[in-house]
Amino acid sequence: MAGQATAAPATLAGWQRRIFAANFLGLTFEAYDLTIYSLLVVPIAEHFQVPTWYSFVVLGMTYVARGLGGLLFGHVGDKIGRRNALIFTVLGYSIATALTGLSWSVGALLLWRGLTGLFIGGEYVAYSYTMEAVPKERRGLYSGLLVGSYSIGFLLASASFAIVSALTGAQFVGEGWRWPFFVGILPALIALWLRLGVEESPAWLQLVQEGRTRPRIPLFEVFKQPYLGRTLHAWLLMAALIWAYDVLVLAYPTMLSQMNFPRENIGTLSIILNLGSLLGSIAGGAVSQRIGRRWALVGTAALGIVTTPLIAPFWMLPTIPGYGYFAIAGFIGAIFAEAGFGIMPAYLAERYPTAVRATGATGTYNLGQIIAGWSTAILAWQFGGSASRFTQGMAVHGVVSFVVLIVLALLGPETRDVDLDAA
Repeated sequence: MAGQATAAPATLAGWQRRIFAANFLGLTFEAYDLTIYSLLVVPIAEHFQVPTWYSFVVLGMTYVARGLGGLLFGHVGDKIGRRNALIFTVLGYSIATALTGLSWSVGALLLWRGLTGLFIGGEYVAYSYTMEAVPKERRGLYSGLLVGSYSIGFLLASASFAIVSALTGAQFVGEGWRWPFFVGILPALIALWLRLGVEESPAWLQLVQEGRTRPRIPLFEVFKQPYLGRTLHAWLLMAALIWAYDVLVLAYPTMLSQMNFPRENIGTLSIILNLGSLLGSIAGGAVSQRIGRRWALVGTAALGIVTTPLIAPFWMLPTIPGYGYFAIAGFIGAIFAEAGFGIMPAYLAERYPTAVRATGATGTYNLGQIIAGWSTAILAWQFGGSASRFTQGMAVHGVVSFVVLIVLALLGPETRDVDLDAA
C-alpha cells in the first residue's frame, strides 16, 4: 500500500483554475449529450418504429466512434498541444449534437451519433491536460472532481428530460425528443469560448521547449513496446469499469420504463441516481490519493458487488418496489458504480510519459468503449422481454464486471507518486 501523500496548497493558481474550469465545463456538456440519448432510447425507438435494442445499437456505435476519436484526438493532443486538440473536439460535438435533433431517419441518427462519438472521444484529452496542471499531491482529488462533470451533465440531461416530457406530454414520443439535443449546443459553445482563453499544458510545453525526443506518430507508439502491455491492461480495465456502469446506471431508465414508471418519475429518479454518482466520483478520487489508485479501485469494485442487488432488485420481482425504494437504492448503488471513474484520469495519466500521454490515456479510456459500448445492447438482447428478466440481467452483468475489474486492478501497478512533469 502506498504511503501518505505530502501536503499541498489548498487552492489552485489562477491559470490552473482556468484550465480546470474550461475542461470541467467541456466534459459536462459532453456528458449531457451522451446521457440525454440514453434517457431518450425508448421514445426514439418508438418515433422511428424500431425495437428498443436497435436504439441501443446506435448507442453502441457511438461508443465505438468514441474509441476511434480518443486515439485520433489523443494523437493530435500529443502533436500540437492539449488545448488545441480540445478546441476542435468541443466545436465538433456541439454541431453533431444539434444535428442529432434534426435526424429524419434511423440512418441519419446513426451518422450524427457516430460523429458525436468521434468528437466526444477526443474530449477526454481534458483528463491528461488537467492532471498535468494540478498539484501532484492533490491529483486524486481533482481527478474525482473532474469526473464529477459527468454527473453534472447527467443531472442537466435528466432535468431537460423531465422538463421536456412535462411540457410536451403525449407529443414527447413524437417530436418532443428532439428539443434536448438542440438545448445542448449553447452551453457547449460557452465551453469553447473558455478554452480559447486558457494556457497550454506546462508539461507539454516543457517537453517541446527542451527538445526532448517525441515519437513521429504517437497513435502507433502506444501499441509498441514498452507501452503495449500497459495499453492493453488499461483498455481492459476501462472496459470492465464502463461495462459495470452502463448496465447499472445507463440502463436504469430502461429498467424503470419496463416497470411502467411514469416518464416524469424516471427523470427525477435519474437525478437522484446521479447525485450518488457525483458523490462516488469525488470520493473515489479522494480516497485514491490516500491509499493509492490500485487499492481504491479494488475497494470500490468490491462494494459495487455488494450494492448491485440494490440498484437492480431482481429478487423483489414480480412485486415492483415503490418510488422511495428506487430513490434510496439508486443513490447508494450509483456511488460505487461511479467511484472507480473518479480514479481513472489520474491513474491513466500516470501510466504514460508526456510525449504519448494524451494518446495513451485518452485512447485507452475510450477504447474500453469499443468493448463495453455494446453492453446495454447485449443486455437488452440477452435479457429482454420483461422487466423481471432485464433487471436480473443488470445484476448478472454488473457483478461479473466488478469481479473482472478487481482482478485487473490487482494485476496493475501503483502510480500515485509519479511526477508527470519529469515523465
